[in-house]
Amino acid sequence: MKIINKVVNIFVALYLLLSLSVNAHSDVNLDTSDNTSIQVPEKHFYNSGIDSASELKQFVDELKADIAANCRQQVAEKVRYPILINPNNNNQLEILTIKDFLLYYDKIINQKVKDAVANQNFNDIKGNSYGVMLGRGVVWIGSIKLHEKDDFKIKIIGINNQ
Repeated sequence: MKIINKVVNIFVALYLLLSLSVNAHSDVNLDTSDNTSIQVPEKHFYNSGIDSASELKQFVDELKADIAANCRQQVAEKVRYPILINPNNNNQLEILTIKDFLLYYDKIINQKVKDAVANQNFNDIKGNSYGVMLGRGVVWIGSIKLHEKDDFKIKIIGINNQ
C-alpha cells in the first residue's frame, strides 16, 4: 500500500509540475532546482533524532507534493498526535486526532505553511535536539515512536502558522 501511495504521489507531483508550467500565475512554488540532490552528509540530522538524510528528504518531498496537491489525508497521516498548533502563543489549537486535523485543515495548513514547505531547499534545513525545521520554524519534523515496540518514524511534531 505504501508503494502505491508513493507512485500516486509521484504522478500527482508530476501532474502539478506540468500544470504549473502552463499556469504561470500559480502561488505554489515547486522549484526543486537546488533540491534535486542531497548535499549534506547522511548523518547530518543525527542530533535531531533523525538518522538518515535520505529518509528525511523523502518525507519532505512527499510532504511538499501532498500539500501542493491538497492531499489532506496524506498530510494528516504525516503528523504525530496530539499536536499543538502555535504552541507558544495564545491562539493555540490542540489537535488530538487525524479527524480533528482534517476538520481544521485549512486553518492549520494556511498560506504561511504552504509557502514554508514549498520554498524549503532541503540542503538548507536546520536541526537541533528538538527536531528539524522547515521555513525557519513554521513546521517542525522529528523522529518518534508511536508505541514502545514500534520503530522510529519521521512525523510532523509542530506547526507554527502565525
